[in-house]
Amino acid sequence: MKYRKIKVGDLVHHSLYRREEWCALLLKMRILEEDGLEMAYVKMVPGTMQYDYFQRTGKNNSDVGWVYSKWLWVYQRED
Repeated sequence: MKYRKIKVGDLVHHSLYRREEWCALLLKMRILEEDGLEMAYVKMVPGTMQYDYFQRTGKNNSDVGWVYSKWLWVYQRED
């Protein structure tokens, strides 16, 4: 297994969940001005156990939301 820095368009996984439980498409990234932390806006992959990871608020879907990028990683197979 090999890890690399995440970038927009990647399928990412959360460090606190097994790879097959939490999988999302990275849509955009931003850095918070007040503390310099990097945030990632992701859309959960349908069928994963944590598909409703983000709380539904008003018109917003529960399959998209912001998460700190430090918790995300990209899986790459070594050939």
